[in-house]
Amino acid sequence: SCGVGFYSPPGQVACIPCALGHADSDTDPATPCVACPAGRSASTSGLTVCTVCLPGFADLDGTSTSACTSCHPGTFSGLEAVSCDECAAGRVDDDDDSSTACVACSPGRRSVAGSRECILCPAGEADTDSDPATPCIQCDIGFYAEPGAVFCTECQSGQADTDSNSGTPCEVCDMGKYSAAGTTNCVQCTRNAMDDDSNSSTPCVDCASGYISSPGATSCIGCAVGKLYNASLGVCTACPLGQYQASEAQSSCIDCAAGQYANAGGQSSCIACEAGKYTNAAGVRECDL
Repeated sequence: SCGVGFYSPPGQVACIPCALGHADSDTDPATPCVACPAGRSASTSGLTVCTVCLPGFADLDGTSTSACTSCHPGTFSGLEAVSCDECAAGRVDDDDDSSTACVACSPGRRSVAGSRECILCPAGEADTDSDPATPCIQCDIGFYAEPGAVFCTECQSGQADTDSNSGTPCEVCDMGKYSAAGTTNCVQCTRNAMDDDSNSSTPCVDCASGYISSPGATSCIGCAVGKLYNASLGVCTACPLGQYQASEAQSSCIDCAAGQYANAGGQSSCIACEAGKYTNAAGVRECDL
């Protein structure tokens, strides 16, 4: 009588071991050995059971005569597999163990098919759709994103993307300047305007009448005594002969009263006529004899 793992067809006097890729599955030497199904193997002769390809292994050549093959990192296989399945885009073999399932990348990261690790979205790019299978998206100019971001952050008012590089933080504008949200430059307050609150997120405001400023100023300066504010020129000018101004930040000069004169421009007061001289008119530059 033949032992298990062997087969003896009718009329045969010898016991034949089950060939490679076959097994004596019923341990009955009177019945033929059975071919191993896909996903199983018998790499030696005389077996009674086919070896199941375990998770992490696969019957890659479809030939049950060879042993199951170990899957490479970045792939995965279940029980009785005939192929090693590549980790899909957005999923990775993070433990380098092909017997465990591939895991999804977290938001702000991505991966291509067959990856072993998730790649962080670099600075200036964002995982805007929270889909690790799709590429990170480049942020527009005027926006910023830290590494691993899921959205692009617009530069706030008072800040600017001065280098037009969404991978670097937005810069705070200096005092005397202003910027709207999402801009690439800080705008200097113009002449005769000021950053009155030293807050670059609020617009510059015009100087009041009688006041002037240089570009980028945080305050306005009133026209000095003896001067008036010339609105058409936007500058302080000296009071003309025969007039004066005793107060700061004024937009007009005052005629010297009768009996007084101003023989030079830019005066803060008038001079009384000397003894023996007079003037009946206002706003004169000299007194009459």
